[in-house]
Amino acid sequence: MLGLLGAACGLDNPGDPPPDGELYFPNGLVLAESAEADAPPYLLIANSNFDLRYNAGSILALDLERLDGELEGCPYADGEPCVIDSERLVTGQAGIGSFTNGMAMSQDGRRLYINSRTVDSLQLVDVDTRAPAGDILSCPDGRCPGLAELPSGEGRTLQWPADAVAVYSGSLDDWNDPLLAPAPEGSYILTAHRAGILSLFVQLAGDSTPRLIDVNQTAASVVTGLARDPHTGLVYLTLINGAGIVERAGIAWPTTAEGKADIEHAYIFDAGPVVIEGAVRTPSVRALVFDAPPQQAPTQASPQPQGSDVLQNAFLLSSDPSALLKVELGGERAGAPVARIVAMAEVGVTPSRMAVGSVGERRVAAISCFTSRAIYVVDLVTMRVGAVVRNLSGPFDVALDGPRKRLYVGDFRSSVVRIIDLSGLEGGPVELADSAQLIATVGEPRVIQELK
Repeated sequence: MLGLLGAACGLDNPGDPPPDGELYFPNGLVLAESAEADAPPYLLIANSNFDLRYNAGSILALDLERLDGELEGCPYADGEPCVIDSERLVTGQAGIGSFTNGMAMSQDGRRLYINSRTVDSLQLVDVDTRAPAGDILSCPDGRCPGLAELPSGEGRTLQWPADAVAVYSGSLDDWNDPLLAPAPEGSYILTAHRAGILSLFVQLAGDSTPRLIDVNQTAASVVTGLARDPHTGLVYLTLINGAGIVERAGIAWPTTAEGKADIEHAYIFDAGPVVIEGAVRTPSVRALVFDAPPQQAPTQASPQPQGSDVLQNAFLLSSDPSALLKVELGGERAGAPVARIVAMAEVGVTPSRMAVGSVGERRVAAISCFTSRAIYVVDLVTMRVGAVVRNLSGPFDVALDGPRKRLYVGDFRSSVVRIIDLSGLEGGPVELADSAQLIATVGEPRVIQELK
């Protein structure tokens, strides 16, 4: 993969734009939800344009109701998945930078935030699931992609660091604390950068774009992911070669003379590491998910205080060993916070991404393993592997559609999206061989020689 990058003729290819409706090295998937629908209406796909064949990457909106119809007319039979033309399903497209490296949806579901290695700011694409086909994706001021404002702050000049690898968005209310003035209405975006840096963007109500407010060196190791703990309110950074730790950070702001929150000078603070303890050594963690059942999750009316020591469970995706680890957070040893490993499910080599959700009453994690060319599905209660789908080409990002009992897999090597039926996982005990089935492929597989 690195050799192909070195052979590329430049990051600013002046050539042809990406064709409409084509999947091209997809490496990011996000479901677009709608309050009016029982199931997500769209799957948003990031095309990374990895070999720089085109002059940009793109975001595609794939219509999942149309996919439902295509699957009804193309039944899975004799172990052969259907092949569906992506142009029949794509109903929206927006340009972004090449080499996408992480994306996330805003809390209200109306904006997609994207990191790309070839663009020196956070990118913005607006999403309207109620718009007519063709108008679902748009950009601020009509220019795609929209960009966050750099630099920012009164008299301050900040630079957005290179290699943003993860992005997270939420409401400023997430960080309300009895010691702080109440936050104004608005949202924040955090981007984590490979070199251990966190960047903070803020968008107040009425603003059209977010502004960079603070940049902070948070970790000494290579960052792989970003997740927020709903119980303590802190953000966790997962690390490669992190010596068995995950780093934590938070957001705070000063108070003005009038007793109001000074959001223009909000800042990121270091909350210290959490040591991973257990029977296995875990120097490298790829991802982290906090997965409290909905009825147990803190609410806006009664959140857990920041720094709460209530024991809770989280799930770490480890690449050494290749496993999903269930950890118990909230404990301490010698005054330092620890994450104690309480269960482990082994998965394939090079676990890359995971998605957590419900299939009927069963809570599961779907994990892509790029080198093993497989998807592992783990029951989060029993911590047993409930299904393995093998012989894929290059599975990378995943999105779990609980209402449809379906998993979407961005296959990077072959430039397609795989559709996996998870309905066999619903209910009682499952048989490994039959509990998940590859039923369709969106797009015609195209594998370039260097990535085989």
